[in-house]
Amino acid sequence: MVTTNCQEIAGANCTVPISGNTLEELKRNVFAHAQQDHKDMLAKMSPQEQAKIPQQIEAVYNRKTAGAPAR
Repeated sequence: MVTTNCQEIAGANCTVPISGNTLEELKRNVFAHAQQDHKDMLAKMSPQEQAKIPQQIEAVYNRKTAGAPAR
């Protein structure tokens, strides 16, 4: 399981823990959190900025799982 937060992903001032067992689950959980708690911030982001979020999530996931034992 990987746990992250908005601050780690996008530098936002939010440290609510968001977890996922897989990259796809983590992405779903991050976007669900953003839709619920950061609608205003998402509305102000350009489509280009929003398009970068999945890559940022993937970078955090890869960094945190690098060298982790296989399950």
